[in-house]
Order: sequence, then structure tokens, then C-alpha cells
Amino acid sequence: MNIANKTWCVPSSLFCAWVYAIKEKRPVRIAIFNLSEGVDHAQAQVQDEDGNWQYLTEFWNGECMAAMLYGKNHPETKGKEPYRYVGLIEFLQEQGNALDIMNLL
Repeated sequence: MNIANKTWCVPSSLFCAWVYAIKEKRPVRIAIFNLSEGVDHAQAQVQDEDGNWQYLTEFWNGECMAAMLYGKNHPETKGKEPYRYVGLIEFLQEQGNALDIMNLL
């Protein structure tokens, strides 16, 4: 697997949102940014106790992959706001269709 693949933000977003939903029992969503014509970036968010949405990223904790609160993780999202938010299940379905892998899920 090549992590330089342009779709790396898709599995990262899915993983982070799923981990936080399971481990923290908090609402999650995927923030979608437009980077350029036809190029988007996705990053998971979790809703904190105060109702604010916080960005997530994944990391290796020494034993396994984990997710943590983080700022925006793509340099081209600095100073930009997402144009769309989508729930985890809807995002999985959309990306499965877009990547033509629904028959594998």
C-alpha cells in the first residue's frame, strides 16, 4: 500500500471517526475541504463535551494505531473551512461508490 495515494485521507478519516465513536462514545463526522478544482480533503471530527467540533488524526501508540485530537492535518486546509460535513456511514457509502469498491465492503 502506498500512503502517498491521493485517497489516504479517506481511510484515515474513517478510522479516526470510528475509533472515537467506539472509544469515546462521542458524535463524529467527516469534514470535507476543497483544495483545488476536483480535489477534496477529508478529516474526521469529534464533538466535545462543550458541543465544539475538534479535528482528529491517527498515530501509532506503540502497540496499535489510535486516534487523537489534532489540528487540521493538511497544509492546504489552513485558513479554510470545510464546505461540507457528512456522517461516518454516509461517507463510507459515498467513498465506496466513488472508489468502485462497494462490492468489497
